[in-house]
Amino acid sequence: MLHDPTNAPQDCPKNILLIEQEATLRDLISISLKRFGCTVRHTDDRDEAAKLIEQEWPDLVLLDLLASNINGLQLIEESRKTRAGRQIAIIVISSLAFGEVVQRALKIGANDFIVKPFSTEVLAGKVFRWLGKGHRQ
Repeated sequence: MLHDPTNAPQDCPKNILLIEQEATLRDLISISLKRFGCTVRHTDDRDEAAKLIEQEWPDLVLLDLLASNINGLQLIEESRKTRAGRQIAIIVISSLAFGEVVQRALKIGANDFIVKPFSTEVLAGKVFRWLGKGHRQ
């Protein structure tokens, strides 16, 4: 299970939007982050994801590029055009680890990239790194 990374806050009063279609992985991510007090909402619907980003301004988005009806790269591009989307950290989680996919995601606005499969330690380290940066300006 998740070990407490040294850079993880003891209490994480942050809101995270998780866009992931695999139920098992979605549950594992949610449980891991909730242990630190984070609020985790999830969806695998493109329109709902865009709406949640714009209306709820989560502190961080974890985005599976291949979630069911979502083109993850397109969602990043569209989100970065909105006021809310420009101020939210986006971490891509994907099995598409080809250099060109990673570079494209980062170029269009993703802040970081996690390659599946990954450990909960890697997930927590990257999440808390970005939450700790206070991405919002």
